[in-house]
Amino acid sequence: MELLRWAVCLFGLTYIVTEAAIFNKVREPIASKSAFLRRLMICPICFSLWGSLILSVIYFSPTGNLLTDALMGVGTYWLFNKASDD
Repeated sequence: MELLRWAVCLFGLTYIVTEAAIFNKVREPIASKSAFLRRLMICPICFSLWGSLILSVIYFSPTGNLLTDALMGVGTYWLFNKASDD
C-alpha cells in the first residue's frame, strides 16, 4: 500500500509542477532562474527523477536504494502517463 501511495504522490506532484495550469505563476519564475530549472519545470520525466529522490528521502523509500527509487519513479510516471492518455 505504501508503494502505491508513493507512486500516486509522485505522479500527482510531477503533473502539478510540470503541466498543471494552476502552477503556471510559480513555474515561470522558477524556470527563468537557470537552464537546469527551466528543463526541470517543463520536462515531466526529468522532474519525476528528482521528485522521486526527494519523495524517497522525506517520505518513504520503496526500495531502500535512492538510485533504484529514482529510476522506478521515472518508470512510474511514464506508465501512469501512458495509462491516462486518451
